Amino acid sequence: WEPSVEIYTQDCPLFVPLVENGFIRRDETVTHLIAEKYLSSLRDKGVDTLILGCTHYPLISHIIADIMGEGVSLIDTGREAALWASEILTKKHLLNSQSAQGRREFFVSDEVDSFSAIGAMFLDLGGPVRHIDIEQYPPVSVACL
Repeated sequence: WEPSVEIYTQDCPLFVPLVENGFIRRDETVTHLIAEKYLSSLRDKGVDTLILGCTHYPLISHIIADIMGEGVSLIDTGREAALWASEILTKKHLLNSQSAQGRREFFVSDEVDSFSAIGAMFLDLGGPVRHIDIEQYPPVSVACL
């Protein structure tokens, strides 16, 4: 741990519903105003790196970058996790070497139409989207080693 590093946290509870409702364009006034409210104190503290701690946040990273300014690096945790996983799989010779395209299916516990509309903005869905009732599935325990 580097003792000279200062760490700040900021909850941004409205970012997820904004993204999920499609308010992700740079000219979205409401998203810009909310992001300004959430991020102005971090900007005023002079942070140089901002870790986007939710999978939704990269979809509005352009708005976050506008507010934070040019000198702030944004870290997309989802992208970094994927790069790390790829590196580990490569080192262990576990990457899938098949060239065949896999099958895609999407399961959502919320509205199928909403997911399909928003998902199409940033994903090539290329497969069916189905609604599931998460209450019908037993709890799952997961361990990472």
